Amino acid sequence: MNGDRTPPSREFSSAARVPLVRRIRRRWAGLIGLCVVIAMTCVACSFGGSGSRVDHEAAVVAAVKQADTRAVDVSVTSSISGLSSGWSIDVVLSGADPVTARELGDILRAARDANKREPGHIWLYATGKDGSSIDLTAAADELGMSGQIGPGIMVSSTEMDDGFGKR
Repeated sequence: MNGDRTPPSREFSSAARVPLVRRIRRRWAGLIGLCVVIAMTCVACSFGGSGSRVDHEAAVVAAVKQADTRAVDVSVTSSISGLSSGWSIDVVLSGADPVTARELGDILRAARDANKREPGHIWLYATGKDGSSIDLTAAADELGMSGQIGPGIMVSSTEMDDGFGKR
């Protein structure tokens, strides 16, 4: 049929395969590029709306201080975890008493509700005036928060909605 030439299956695989592979690579590169643009847009718009990021952070600081009378100092920074944007909150509390579930809930609710836009997550770290870490595990367990728990806790917006109700 083809004489001395290679079988048709080999001709097809060597001749047509290269353009096919190039087209697939171009499509994947285009898809990856589109995903990167979408992700960057999501991050850039994550704290969109009225006011600046500093205004949003100041509102969270004021809300947390009002929520817990033991809060001596509060600092807030924007936090990105994957595609989720939220807050990283450091709270210095007077006294070394453990944080109760009610206090933890009040702090988390205040931070969540401080702005029009709900954060995707909140990392919360609590320390005493002397700089010692205050354990939040028991309070988080009592509230049913199962997010990441370590030196602080990370609570997702879904967990906050489940635990405290939607805003």
